[in-house]
Amino acid sequence: MQETTAILLFTVLFTIVIFVAIVVPFLLTLRNTLRLVKPENQSILPNQVWIVLIPVVGLFWAFIVVTRLAYSLDDEFQSRGMAQDSASGRSVGIAFLICNLLANILNYISAVLGGLVFLAAIVLFIIYWVKIADYKKLLKQNDSLGSLHV
Repeated sequence: MQETTAILLFTVLFTIVIFVAIVVPFLLTLRNTLRLVKPENQSILPNQVWIVLIPVVGLFWAFIVVTRLAYSLDDEFQSRGMAQDSASGRSVGIAFLICNLLANILNYISAVLGGLVFLAAIVLFIIYWVKIADYKKLLKQNDSLGSLHV
């Protein structure tokens, strides 16, 4: 009995540590990217990304963050005269969120199927994170170089 409780406690703590080690830096990337966007081009305030951490609400708010961040980036790139794809990560971000949601639902039906969809979600998550980090880097370079056209 005590051994089972200890294993459960360890599992919960390990999950929390992993969650914080991944999600917090990810949300910081989103927030810091939004901070490089002029206020008039922000469709969402930078600190509103933290709402994602609220249980249940965060699942739905994440869709809003991805969509509004993409609109903000589109507007910012246009106002700076920087050529970029018009999606600004929206497609891969929404795909990641749908896969994540689907994986959670499928886990109740089949752990294998849910696991496979979750692996797809992880890949899409990494792609999205890298894409947003690249946009952040591009905005920073443009700030420091004046009028960089890509």
